[in-house]
Amino acid sequence: MKAVVVGGGIGGLVLAHYLIKRGIEVELFEASEELGGLCRFYQLPHWSWSLEGFFHHFFPSDRHFKQLLEDLNLADSLIYRRVQTSVYYQGSIYQFDSPKSVWQFPHLSLIDKVRMGLGIGFLRYFPFWPLWRYFNTVDLMPLLIGKKSWRTIWQPLLEGKFGSLAKEVSLVWFWSRLKVRTPQLGYLKSGSRILVEKLVQRIEEARGKIHLEAPITRLRKVNKKWHLFSGGGLVSQADRVFLTLPLPRALDLIGEELLIARNKINSWRKLKMIGAATLVLRLKRPFLPGQTYWLNILDRNFPFIVIVEHTNFIEPKHYGNESIVYVGGYYSPDQAIFRWDQKRIFSHFSPYLRRINPSFERFLIDYRVFRSRWAQPIIPKRYSPPRIELEPSSLYWLTTHHIYPWDRGVNFAIQLAQQAARLV
Repeated sequence: MKAVVVGGGIGGLVLAHYLIKRGIEVELFEASEELGGLCRFYQLPHWSWSLEGFFHHFFPSDRHFKQLLEDLNLADSLIYRRVQTSVYYQGSIYQFDSPKSVWQFPHLSLIDKVRMGLGIGFLRYFPFWPLWRYFNTVDLMPLLIGKKSWRTIWQPLLEGKFGSLAKEVSLVWFWSRLKVRTPQLGYLKSGSRILVEKLVQRIEEARGKIHLEAPITRLRKVNKKWHLFSGGGLVSQADRVFLTLPLPRALDLIGEELLIARNKINSWRKLKMIGAATLVLRLKRPFLPGQTYWLNILDRNFPFIVIVEHTNFIEPKHYGNESIVYVGGYYSPDQAIFRWDQKRIFSHFSPYLRRINPSFERFLIDYRVFRSRWAQPIIPKRYSPPRIELEPSSLYWLTTHHIYPWDRGVNFAIQLAQQAARLV
């Protein structure tokens, strides 16, 4: 039996790995020139570690990720550290990651803080989480935590991430974020590069084939075999095909080949996604004051939602003693930022970065921009994920819309790949 995996992100690579372990011949096609998807990385000659284009970390509860590392003999590469999270509010930075720091936050009253703590605790530990799928976050959260706490902290974060779509986000999404997040975060020594390279090594050692810059543009079923085309030409045939792509791209590939009712296809096309962009700064000295790793921006006039001082988590010595800073935001896939060049994005972000660190450009070494038009699914109220199996024992898809009730992440992409491999 032969299977083709379309998409070379972490999910596609893990899926190929597990299919091979089940004795299946595997061929993988990736449209871009590099593997890893949202975990793609780069490394400069004077760095000892690689760096992801989009900031990543792991949680102690990520058991599927840890199981994969054990399988790949990479368990010793995972390190954990406690980090500091803060918020930028009305021109100042406040630590906001512990009962003590929340207690000291001056812009909420004692009653507001107590109510917020009780509301978030109730939401996080309520045992019947499926109930939350019947509510939108914007409708129930102000009632649970109080209107002042909602308007001050959580509403700016939700709207900063989802923009005009914030009102459509299910409370399940908000609950899932609270459920898994911890003060202690994990990271792979040398970055995601070691994970991608080890998966590639295992696939190729088992005679699996990986094709880069090979976008699959059409699927066609002929005599119970899937024919895959790239640029108009036939590039492969397979018994089973797995699409590990963002949902809009997967739907474009499916086309008219499925024997699924048209109303199902139409309902899937209504599901929405937003994109992400990160500006990665290399500096001669730290950007943020103190030891803040993660800074949430509560001012919605800013064009980004978070600043992540990566070298307040991982030592600068791994990056030539440079300070590495991510500036990240989420945007509708049709927004102009996906058409701008790097210089324009930097110029767009710079005035707001100067509000936090007026002299940062004096210490700037260089910068890079990474973008993805389909980075985050919008999970609406009453959502039910599609089935992985599009056609029985034939065609499958694994998208971030399938990672439910959890939010997207490496751990859950691995879990989804494991589930798909078991269907064969």
